[in-house]
Amino acid sequence: MLASATEDSERVNLYLHPEDKSMLDFAKMNDRADNNSRFRAMVAVYRSNKRFRALVDKYAQTAPRGGTGA
Repeated sequence: MLASATEDSERVNLYLHPEDKSMLDFAKMNDRADNNSRFRAMVAVYRSNKRFRALVDKYAQTAPRGGTGA
């Protein structure tokens, strides 16, 4: 994972479905990794694993957009 000082970091906001948030909260209860750490880990895998990146990119292209009710 790339380390970044707070003053050098870029903040990202996102909306999650309540079930996705619950899944992340459950994972945090089990392993005590906070959501920031979990998302940084997912980005690290995205950066280093071409198959994971291709799968994520495919889902991203077809994922429903927030606020549309879809």
